[in-house]
Amino acid sequence: MSEFRLELRQTPNETLATEPVSSCPFVQSNLLYLDYLREVYIVNCILNAIFSLVAVFFNGVIFVSIRRTPSLHDPSHLLISILACTDLGVGLIEQPIYVLNKAAELNRLGKISCVTGAMTNMLAGLLAGMSFLTMTFISIDRFLALHLHLRYKAIVTKSLVLKATFVSFISFSLCVSFYPWLPSVPVYGGITIIIICLMVSTILYCRIYKIVRKHHLQIRNSAPKQQRHESERIVLKKYWKSVVGFVVVHLVMVLCYLPYAIALGMRAVSGITKEYKLILNVTTTIIYLNSSMNPLVFCWRIREVRNAVVKTLKQLFRKQSESSQTSRVQVNGTSNHAYVISMPLN
Repeated sequence: MSEFRLELRQTPNETLATEPVSSCPFVQSNLLYLDYLREVYIVNCILNAIFSLVAVFFNGVIFVSIRRTPSLHDPSHLLISILACTDLGVGLIEQPIYVLNKAAELNRLGKISCVTGAMTNMLAGLLAGMSFLTMTFISIDRFLALHLHLRYKAIVTKSLVLKATFVSFISFSLCVSFYPWLPSVPVYGGITIIIICLMVSTILYCRIYKIVRKHHLQIRNSAPKQQRHESERIVLKKYWKSVVGFVVVHLVMVLCYLPYAIALGMRAVSGITKEYKLILNVTTTIIYLNSSMNPLVFCWRIREVRNAVVKTLKQLFRKQSESSQTSRVQVNGTSNHAYVISMPLN
């Protein structure tokens, strides 16, 4: 590790700035503008500490609920499980490290803030990339379910989804590993992948909308054959509800990541300024909050997932209630036994 030192920094607008700069080889903006950003860092630490617990709990419940429900063991819900695992990683690993990084910066701990800053950036690239790619896989899955129709189950399998996810994870891991010595590779690689994923998902959802609208018009125009088309109408309605649910999750993700992309654009134009650091830290927290929002959107928009989550939570609370009652009975029984033993014999 390079030697860390505090030095005076000269800026175009100031002849001599008293802002200390750490010679962190990984994060150029480390320990900059601490006095200006102190309140923002404190609020970010509090929010991320709270919502990390929310992300861990709800994404864990989503994952367990799908695993426990045999009717949800299909490629589509497997992709939801993978996205929940990614968001679980954000709450379990990424947000705590981010809080540690900001706490280290607030206390001007150069070595700790440098290392945790690099870890935060690397994990953010890995998890953000996997989230966007998983959402792209979901859009591809929904399009293939409509396009392939009867051949869908034979072509799109859980094994195929797991293989694609594994290859993607290894690829992202290799890309992120360049960060310590060649940060431009994961930065520009991640931006390229995100842009491609957004384009692919948008195009596919537009095509899905056109196909579903066409089918709706065909069914509406065949009014005399309504009995024959009733089953097709039900299937199409159920499919469209699931697609709308995924589109909502996709839009929420885009809205959360778009401000962060704008912040990166500010850095490319004006460099590292205190305004850039302010917007960067605010938008970073918004990105992390997305991991807590996704499971709520899934439960709101997808009935099968919502029913499975409600069932899991009922079982969890029932077990806790039974265990508390059992422990209470054991304690009462022990105290009564002790009372009987302590009674004097006549």
